[in-house]
Amino acid sequence: MNNRPRSFALWLPALNLCLWIAAVLAPAFVFFIHLKREAHGSESLTLVFGDFQMMIPPNRFFSFAFERAGLRADKLIFVLDLPAKAMELIVTLLMSSRTGPWHPASFLPSTWRSLTYPLYALPAWFYVGTGVDALLGRRRVRGWNMILSLILSLTLASLCCGFRFGMSPAERQGQDLLSWAMEGLALWAVLFAIPFVAWAKQKGKRTTAHT
Repeated sequence: MNNRPRSFALWLPALNLCLWIAAVLAPAFVFFIHLKREAHGSESLTLVFGDFQMMIPPNRFFSFAFERAGLRADKLIFVLDLPAKAMELIVTLLMSSRTGPWHPASFLPSTWRSLTYPLYALPAWFYVGTGVDALLGRRRVRGWNMILSLILSLTLASLCCGFRFGMSPAERQGQDLLSWAMEGLALWAVLFAIPFVAWAKQKGKRTTAHT
């Protein structure tokens, strides 16, 4: 029986995908089944949201279920998977989009983010996981990795401070994505610093061993 502890470089991406399934995919499929049952084979289903009513045809049940799940999980996905923004920018450049972040016309921006950000962010979670492994003494942090960690952490911390203190509350008011971005930047500034902290810990141990 293998009692060797599992690597966080694998566990963190896997846990992020599990959270994605629990927050987006599972609720979307549950709501889709609910819509199918409520429709009873009729040509459309009327949903009531307070004073607002919406008629949804059966061919829109699946996409509507994902839109609903995406809207509900948008902040969670945006904050936890903020490094996916870099991949989103690359895709936007490749698609030559001039109207903001690219997404298929059939998807809402929130729906597309909820479907792609957890996948785009997997390399970042893997990188953080290697840092946690190093912090626990399971691997070494090389000099280039320490420098990368420091650059990423300081860059995100600077961006977070720039948005927080460089804009007035009036300018930030009503901009949900900006508010979420500041939370994500603060979170990932800490997470990206883990390899640097692990390197400092390892260096301290080596220095102590030589004295």
